[in-house]
Amino acid sequence: MRKQTSRTNTYTTLTKITLDQLSNSLAVKNAGNSICLLNNDPLQPGEVKIFTAWPEEILTGKYNFYFQTPAVVPIGYVQDDMAVVTEQYYLPH
Repeated sequence: MRKQTSRTNTYTTLTKITLDQLSNSLAVKNAGNSICLLNNDPLQPGEVKIFTAWPEEILTGKYNFYFQTPAVVPIGYVQDDMAVVTEQYYLPH
């Protein structure tokens, strides 16, 4: 079986995710208090969405996200946009 490693990045603005050419999985966590729209699928604060390929396969596709203010904003709300993106990928032979 091939060796894998991972990397984690934090983003606070609109982002187009560029996958490693040997990517196997991708996880996006909404770590802020706004709505994170990942490929137009809303992630509430604290939610995670995972994309994965079968073992030994490569994950492909286009992934991007942006942030949106919640429909109901409580008094004193200060928007905090943050997504934590973790990608697992194979090491080259």
